[in-house]
Amino acid sequence: MRLDDPSVSRLHAELVRRGPYVYVADLGLSRNGTRFNGRPVARRVLDDGDVLTFGLPGRMGGIPHEDITATRSSVAQPLPS
Repeated sequence: MRLDDPSVSRLHAELVRRGPYVYVADLGLSRNGTRFNGRPVARRVLDDGDVLTFGLPGRMGGIPHEDITATRSSVAQPLPS
């Protein structure tokens, strides 16, 4: 995802989905870092309502709780044979 903000580095952080979880990992390549609920973070599992800040303070909407719940339940289903 590209954020058009000069305070956000080109390789700032990554969001990764592993099974039912999504986590943020700061790549350590930015001057302004990544914040999770207002605190600097290196890597952290996300939950509904968490606030991530990349670069200088600003806000971006997240994944609606219904979508997270649907994703978690679909991940738990076995793959068809």
